[in-house]
Amino acid sequence: MLDLNTYDAFIFDLGGVLLRIDPANATRAFAGLPFHDFARDYARVIIEGWYSQLEAGRLTEDELWRRMLPMLSEPVPVAELEQAWNQMLLDFVPENVEWVRAAGRSRRVFLLSNSNAIHFRRYDADFRRQFGHSLPELFHKAYFSHELEMLKPEARIYEHVLRDAGLEAGRTLFIDDSLPNVEAARALGIGAIHYKGEGLRELLGPPLG
Repeated sequence: MLDLNTYDAFIFDLGGVLLRIDPANATRAFAGLPFHDFARDYARVIIEGWYSQLEAGRLTEDELWRRMLPMLSEPVPVAELEQAWNQMLLDFVPENVEWVRAAGRSRRVFLLSNSNAIHFRRYDADFRRQFGHSLPELFHKAYFSHELEMLKPEARIYEHVLRDAGLEAGRTLFIDDSLPNVEAARALGIGAIHYKGEGLRELLGPPLG
């Protein structure tokens, strides 16, 4: 079992660690909308990297919808597009959220998420309903890619967090469900673990109290 006493701070990913997600749900939801040619048009969203551009803060949500609306054979309210976009967001993992909360009593805990403003509104509202406060309040500080205009696994996003939070790489543990993100953190000397859905208590043991 990992010795958590080695670390002064933990940095957590969101989707796939604290929040269950299923991107295929969004694909199915968009497939139900009146695209002229769904296979061709939705491929543009993926191939041209609109999703990544949104997460990197290089594309606004208004620009996303303006690009998408001409692909539709009839008008669709933006609220309906947003609902389809959010279908990939499932539910929070309560035991993992509570692990983070407990760890935050003795260590500094941070969030580092590739995300976008559309998703944030939805999952933060869900978190408030379930836990009684906003998601960022669970952490000493929450970092979101669309606000930083940087993406994991770019080295600069990890360097920004270390610098901004005053963290020492070797005394910081990063947990993410994406192996490329984990490997990028390790390359900078950050302790990093690949999360595979086993639960934070099983992966890390009980949080330090």
